[in-house]
Amino acid sequence: MRRPPPDEKRISKLISSGRGRGEGSSYLPWLEVRDVPSRGKSSRPYGTKTGRKHVLLSRLELYYFYILEWSPVVSDIREQYPLLPLRKTLELSELAGIRHPHHNASGRDVVMTTDFLLTKSDGSLQARTVKYTNDLKKRRSLEKLELERLYWLDRKIDYKIVTERTINTTLARNVEWILAKKTKSSLEPLCNADIDAIRSRLQPNIAETTNTPLALWCSDADSHCGYPPGSALAVARHLLALKEWSAEIHEKKINPTLPVPLVAKVS
Repeated sequence: MRRPPPDEKRISKLISSGRGRGEGSSYLPWLEVRDVPSRGKSSRPYGTKTGRKHVLLSRLELYYFYILEWSPVVSDIREQYPLLPLRKTLELSELAGIRHPHHNASGRDVVMTTDFLLTKSDGSLQARTVKYTNDLKKRRSLEKLELERLYWLDRKIDYKIVTERTINTTLARNVEWILAKKTKSSLEPLCNADIDAIRSRLQPNIAETTNTPLALWCSDADSHCGYPPGSALAVARHLLALKEWSAEIHEKKINPTLPVPLVAKVS
C-alpha cells in the first residue's frame, strides 16, 4: 500500500537524514520501492559504478540503468532524485498554470522526483525521465513532465525524456548478464589465482569462440583446469564485464549454448 507523502516537518527530517543527497555509494534516493505504486517490476540491482543498490520502480528503468552502467561517459547514477526545495516546484506550478502533484487523500503537495540524475565523465550533469510512450498521451502526465522540464531548465541542466523506443533492451539484458560477474566476490569461491589460471587457459584459444558454443569452450577449460562446471563461464563473463574481452552485445542476446565470438583487448 502506498504511504502518504511526508508533511513539511517530515520532509525536513528526510533532508537532514541525507535523503536525496550524496554521490556514488553515499547517495540516498528520495523514494523507496514502498513509497510509490510502480508500473511493472520494481528492483534493487547492485550498481558497479556506485557500489550500492539502486531503487528502480519499473522494468523500463531497470533496462535504462544497465545501459547507463555500461556507458563509458557516465560516471555516477543517482535515481529517484528529488526536485527540492518544494517551494520551487510550487512556484513553477503557479507560473505555468499547472496543478502541482499532491496526495488525493491528505491534500499534501508531493516532492517531485526525476528518475535519474547522471554525472558524466567530464563532470557535467544530465537529468533523465524514463516513461512509456503511452504515458505521453496523458494530459496529466505531460503537465508533470513540463514541471520537471522547467525545474531543470531553471538550473541549466540538460533534461530529456527516455522511452522504450530509444532503449536497446537487447543491450540492457546482455549487460545485466555480464555485470552479474563483475566483482571478485561474485566469483567466489574462485580466488585471484583461480581466475588467472582459467584466463590463461581460455585466452590463447579465444579465436575458437567463433565456431564453438561458449558453454562448451568454457566447459573444456573447467575440465582441463580441474574446476567445477560453470567456473570458466563465470570468468568469461567477468572478463567481459571488465572489458578485457569484448563481444557484440547490441543486436543479439548472448546465448552460451551458441558461439559467441570474443575479442581480447590488445595490451
